[in-house]
Amino acid sequence: MDILDALQDIRARNARNERVDDQAIQDMLARRLEEEELDEDEETKQRRLWDEEDQKEAEKVFSKLETDAGGKVTLKRKADGEAPDLKSLLSESSRALVDTSPMQPPAAKKPKTTLASSLGIKTAKRRPAPLTGPSKAS
Repeated sequence: MDILDALQDIRARNARNERVDDQAIQDMLARRLEEEELDEDEETKQRRLWDEEDQKEAEKVFSKLETDAGGKVTLKRKADGEAPDLKSLLSESSRALVDTSPMQPPAAKKPKTTLASSLGIKTAKRRPAPLTGPSKAS
């Protein structure tokens, strides 16, 4: 009896599949894919606009200022403020120190010596082992 019910279900499913038009199904799927692509395009455009706005705002808040030495310093400030002079940000003692002493390059480093020579250990050169020919047995 169970076999007859399963056979009847299979026949009903096959009859339903024959009534459906393959071209109609393909058209319906194509329309759905196009709608999804359009939705993604709108979301992508919106996301790109938000990223551009964020980038502009970040450029307003964080900007690079050139120093007297020619380097660049990143300065964080309020978006509506103007860039202050770098020396005005320093304390009086630091400003005086910067104005009076020119920057000097760091001292040159001494070349490294081997540990054995610094401890006074002398190493002898090794002599090669004497070459002995094969012995001839007569």
